[in-house]
Amino acid sequence: MSFDRFTMEKIRSVPLLDVAKELKLECKASGHWYRARCFIHDDHSPSLGLHPATGRWCCFACGAKGDVIGLVMAHEQLDFEPACQWICDTFHIAPGGYRNKFSLSQFIRSQCMDMTHSQYLDPELMKRFEGSANAFTRAMVQTGFLTAEQMARAASRFCLSSAGEQVVFWMIDAEGRLREGKVMAYTADGHRSHERKPCSVSWLLSREHLLPETWRAKPCLFGLHQLQDAGKEQPVAVVESEKTAILCSELLAGEEFVWMATGGLSHLSVPLLMPLRGRRIILFPDTDPDGTAYRAWERQAAEATKALGHPVTVSNLLERYASPEERKRKIDLADFLLAHRSD
Repeated sequence: MSFDRFTMEKIRSVPLLDVAKELKLECKASGHWYRARCFIHDDHSPSLGLHPATGRWCCFACGAKGDVIGLVMAHEQLDFEPACQWICDTFHIAPGGYRNKFSLSQFIRSQCMDMTHSQYLDPELMKRFEGSANAFTRAMVQTGFLTAEQMARAASRFCLSSAGEQVVFWMIDAEGRLREGKVMAYTADGHRSHERKPCSVSWLLSREHLLPETWRAKPCLFGLHQLQDAGKEQPVAVVESEKTAILCSELLAGEEFVWMATGGLSHLSVPLLMPLRGRRIILFPDTDPDGTAYRAWERQAAEATKALGHPVTVSNLLERYASPEERKRKIDLADFLLAHRSD
């Protein structure tokens, strides 16, 4: 029994909670973790922690840990390859490489299509970007935008990581699947660096030949993973930049919003908002001298309202209250809140 590289990538990309469900583990949400009784020892309290965003699990009592394959190995008492076969059989993954069904050219084409349209990043890759201390997190505190406690809380909430001194904004969907990461450089004044352009984690990995050139990200809202812990009645506030979502989550902590970001003015789309169906959605576009951003998001909101079947609101806060000078600077909601925090 053997498995080719592409099959192993598919096996490891199966969501951890889906595997736990097939193993009949009773998991309950606890922050960014899910807890269950450990099956390895006599567990009288939920000691087993499962982290969907990273695809890892561990027992806080006996110390056992691993990934989806390790979970099957431990629970079913299987060796590595039989555990992989169990996942293939359970989730209908065809192992064995191209020789079983296709010619080599057909296999390559099928894998390219699969990785273009349905592949997610391996959560293990997040380990290459461990740590949330970077120029961005330090600048948010040193400028007085947030306290150290607020920044630490926000970094945990949004699963921030580091690529050297650059911050990594991860895109993790509501099922805990890792879709992409944006690597950005910030200066000491808390603004984006114009000397280093943002890049994607997938681009960095492709340069190291850890991802095929055909791999394409499946974008989602930054902060979408928060729906795992959010109440169904909590409204969602959508802004343009990741930095704004992070700041607003603390500056407006008492407002009960779940803060998310599109990553840019032109990135807002109906498909991006579809996971929010059934929730109250409020959009907060940046402002500008002639209201271009506001009108663009109004058009998207109208389309989303039809698609979702309920209203998607666009806030006119900045259009009403931003000064001409602030509009000229194209400020966002966080800029406005920080400038008027003592009002």
